[in-house]
Amino acid sequence: MFLRTLTVCAVVAGLSTAASAGPVNTENKTVEHQGETSLLALVEFGAGSLEVHQGPPDLLLDATVTYDREYVDVYLDYSRRSDRGILELVSDVDVDGRVHKLTNEWDVGLNPEVPLELELEVGAAEARIDCSALPLTRLDMDIGAADAEVWWDRPNPERLEEITIDCGAASLHMEGLGFANFEYLDFDGGMGSFELDFTGSWRQSAEANIDVGMGSLEVIIPEDIGVRIETDGSFLSSVDVDRHIREIDDNLYETANYENAEIQLNIRVQIGMGSVDVRAVRR
Repeated sequence: MFLRTLTVCAVVAGLSTAASAGPVNTENKTVEHQGETSLLALVEFGAGSLEVHQGPPDLLLDATVTYDREYVDVYLDYSRRSDRGILELVSDVDVDGRVHKLTNEWDVGLNPEVPLELELEVGAAEARIDCSALPLTRLDMDIGAADAEVWWDRPNPERLEEITIDCGAASLHMEGLGFANFEYLDFDGGMGSFELDFTGSWRQSAEANIDVGMGSLEVIIPEDIGVRIETDGSFLSSVDVDRHIREIDDNLYETANYENAEIQLNIRVQIGMGSVDVRAVRR
C-alpha cells in the first residue's frame, strides 16, 4: 500500500516528560502548497495517539509529532509527479511489549482545498480522524488493535469514489457518512465493536458492503433516504432491525420510501458470529 521511497528522517527537537521511557522529541513537519491540484497522503502509524484534521490552505501538511526517540523513528517523504503531490508520513515503533510506556502523539493537518486520496494504516493506537473539511476522493484505512473514531459534520465538496476499511481487533465508530458523498463503501471487520452511522446530507445514491467476522455491529440509517438492507448470517449471529424498516423477504429489508426515493442506499451485511443492530433515525 505504501510507497517505499522514504528519504527524510526526523530531526530531534528536544522535549522530555517523566512519563516516557526515554527522551521525547517534538517536531513540526510541513509541506508547502505549490500549485498541486491533487494529493495522495499515506500515513502509517504504529502505536500511540493520532489525530487527523483540516490544516491551513497554504500547506499540504502541517503536523506536530511528539515521540519517544528511544522506541520510535519518524519519517517524512514528499515527491511530486506533475501536479500531483505524494506525501508519506511514517512511524516505526519498536517497543518490545512496552506499549504502555510509549510516547507517540501525532497531530496531522491536511490541506482543505486540494482533492485528497488518504491512506491510513493504524496499529495499536487511539485515532481521531476528522474528515469534515477534507476534500476526499478516496479513503483507505487499515486499522489494527485500535480505538478509532472517524467523522464528517459537513458535506464533502468532492465525490468520494470509494471508502475501504479493514479492521482487526478494533473498536471503530464512524459518524456522518451521509456527508462523505461516497459512491461505494467496503468494510471488513475482523473482531470488535463497530458502529457505522450513515446520517448526513445525502446528495447521491451509494452502496455499502459490510463483512464482520466476530463482534457487534450497529448500523444507523437516516429516515429521509431510501434504504435497502440484505443480511447474510449464521446460526451464531443475530440481526435486529428497527420496526420502521419492513422485511420484504427473508433477510431483505427496505424502508417504506425505498422504491420512490430519489436517493437510495443499498447495504449488504454479512456476519459470522455476533450481532447486528439496525436503527433508523431522524436527523
